[in-house]
Amino acid sequence: MENQKKRFISPEKKFNLFIAMAITGIIAIVIGFSRTFLIPLAEGTKSWPIVIYVHGAFAFGWVLLFLIQSVLIKTKNYKTHIALGR
Repeated sequence: MENQKKRFISPEKKFNLFIAMAITGIIAIVIGFSRTFLIPLAEGTKSWPIVIYVHGAFAFGWVLLFLIQSVLIKTKNYKTHIALGR
């Protein structure tokens, strides 16, 4: 047992589940809504009621905020994390 070394992975190099989840969420949003919403919106070929735009902005904003907060914690920027979370 003495010959076995304990492996220590520093927090900076450790895989971060929350950042991975947030990036996966953003990719899923872009891929999932590209054909039905993003491309027609960019081309100007379709319009929706304002409530759809507001809903999309809040939903995407939440996932983006989740990514930002995860990165702030990973980089140990706790003061900004707390201020942004208030």
